[in-house]
Amino acid sequence: MNTNQINPERLRKVLALVDSDKEGEALAAFQMAKRLLAKGGMSFRDIIDIDLEPPGPAPKNDASRLIWDVIMFRQRISALLAEIEQKSHALRDHENAVMDLAGQVLTLHDSLYQKSYKVGFAPR
Repeated sequence: MNTNQINPERLRKVLALVDSDKEGEALAAFQMAKRLLAKGGMSFRDIIDIDLEPPGPAPKNDASRLIWDVIMFRQRISALLAEIEQKSHALRDHENAVMDLAGQVLTLHDSLYQKSYKVGFAPR
């Protein structure tokens, strides 16, 4: 773990954007945080493996504040991962519904084409 390459203030600002109501912005912030951690030889797994409880209000010194921030962001990351999983399932359901609808439209098109051909309205 090479935390010298991690700019704690930048990481804190990026992770603050994870709380954004804009889905794309929150996801982009999550991915940027992942890249910043990787640059320092860390991953979210390293953060998740920290087994600490929030120490109450945010401490004043930088090291304690960073640990507190990590704990709070870890909780937020867990919630976001659950939300991503839920939205992933919903997206698959929507994709399947669109594919079913496309199949129905194609079947209807073929049926109408055949009927129009039988009565002499087929395209030339």
